[in-house]
Amino acid sequence: GGIPTGGVLVLDGGIKQATTVGCLMPGIDDGKAVWEGSGLSHDTIAAQCCSSGGTCSRTVDEKCVAGHSRDLKGDITEFTYAKTEEFCTANGLDMCKQSCAG
Repeated sequence: GGIPTGGVLVLDGGIKQATTVGCLMPGIDDGKAVWEGSGLSHDTIAAQCCSSGGTCSRTVDEKCVAGHSRDLKGDITEFTYAKTEEFCTANGLDMCKQSCAG
């Protein structure tokens, strides 16, 4: 597992249009869970998973994967890419390939 060779985009999860915040690169951003200076209201990268068919799943067992950002004022649980991948797999889900805003 881990960040794919070509990197993976970090998207603004607050809007439906896939707006890029940055790109996580293997060997450089493996431990990154916060995108400092993103310009967004919260810099922590929110973990989310998708079904094998691509349906977004921000919750598992009716609980937000990283916590509810509004309720926690952005203080959600930090997930690295590898930790998110591990969590999704353990719950029978995949990593998302699209923004899950909405």
